Amino acid sequence: MGFLSRLFGGGNKGTKKYEDIFFGAIKIGQSVEYAFRQAVDAAVNDKVFADRKEAAQKLYEAILPKAEPEHKNDLNRAVARIK
Repeated sequence: MGFLSRLFGGGNKGTKKYEDIFFGAIKIGQSVEYAFRQAVDAAVNDKVFADRKEAAQKLYEAILPKAEPEHKNDLNRAVARIK
């Protein structure tokens, strides 16, 4: 199904790997902004997204519902710095 969803444009462009990068960095004590920047840069380097702005928006949409409430302000600040 993953292949078909990518083939026909469905799905979330595979943000799971980059969500894991973000939450893994948070878990080991990195700042929210640094963790988000790492996830965005990895997604762009893997050519999942065309540029940092698109990657930031899509990852933000994927991460925000799962983020801890105390991390949301820092996450908003991280997205604003990339855009």
